[in-house]
Amino acid sequence: MGLFFKKKILVVEDSKPLANAAAIKLKSLGYKVLFAESYKEAVSVLGENKKIVAVWLDHWLRDNSNGLEVLKYIRKDKVFINTPVFLVSNCGEEWSKQYIEAGISKSFVKSDHSMSDIIESINHEIDLK
Repeated sequence: MGLFFKKKILVVEDSKPLANAAAIKLKSLGYKVLFAESYKEAVSVLGENKKIVAVWLDHWLRDNSNGLEVLKYIRKDKVFINTPVFLVSNCGEEWSKQYIEAGISKSFVKSDHSMSDIIESINHEIDLK
C-alpha cells in the first residue's frame, strides 16, 4: 500500500539542498512534492500536473530565467490563475515590488524566516482554500 498524498506542491528552486529540505517537511504533512529548477522545467511540470495546489518559487533559476517569469505564466493560465504562489527568495526590494504587481500570494526572505515558519504558512494558506 502506497503513502497517501493529499495535495501536490511544485517547488521551483535552484538550490537542491533547500528544495530537498522543503520536500522533507512538505511530505511529512502529506503533500506530494514536484520539482523544477528552471522556467522551462516549471512550465513542463505545470503542463503535466493540473492539480497543483501551491507553488514555492525562488527568484533566481538555473536557466538564467527568474521566478517572475514563472509567476507571470501561472497567472495567465486558466487552471492556475488562483493557485497560491509563495516567493521564497533573497531577491531585492525592486524585484519584490514586481512580484506583488504580478500577483504573488506571499513572499518570504530566506534569511529572515525558518524553514518551519515558511512551510507552516504555506500549509495554512492551502488549508484556507
